[in-house]
Amino acid sequence: MLKEIIKEKLNVWKLSILVNQLVNLVYFAFMKISRIVSYTAFILVICFTSCGGSGKKATYKIEKASFQLEAPLFSGANTGQAEHLIDLSAIKKELGLDDADVKSAKLVKAVIYFQDSASTDVANSLVLSLAGDKVNMAQIAVANPLETGKKEVVLKGSSEAEIAEFFNQAMMYIILDVDVKADSETSLKLLADLEFELEF
Repeated sequence: MLKEIIKEKLNVWKLSILVNQLVNLVYFAFMKISRIVSYTAFILVICFTSCGGSGKKATYKIEKASFQLEAPLFSGANTGQAEHLIDLSAIKKELGLDDADVKSAKLVKAVIYFQDSASTDVANSLVLSLAGDKVNMAQIAVANPLETGKKEVVLKGSSEAEIAEFFNQAMMYIILDVDVKADSETSLKLLADLEFELEF
């Protein structure tokens, strides 16, 4: 009778050891799978982050964009507009990015030149914007107030302007708002040199 009881307890003990080993096996297998899944997800995150663009940059210049504000001019905002055709083919070819879109863009420099006898004496401020057929207008630079007696004005660029999409269009419009000091019967001509940094 005693032998049978001891034998039964031994069987129960062996069974408990077996169950414990099985639980440990399942636990370690689960942990290994979790680490693999986490590692795979980590790789995918890195890939999506680093593969979002080429990271290649280029300088894009617009020189002597012309604005003609025809008289009569009235005190306050008077607007001039210049059309500009976008051509990135040479830049993309040089970078080896024939099918790449512009991912980000920022204005690096904007200079306005008063033509003929005009100078900053006729205006209080200048505001430069971009517009497009499929893109909302964006203000990119401003000069306010203007120093008197100047023929050349360097505008301060906007760091918040989202302008990348303008460079993925065939054409954009450059808008110049001149806050004229007083009514005038003299037309006003201005030129603009712009420089942008593009990232693909």
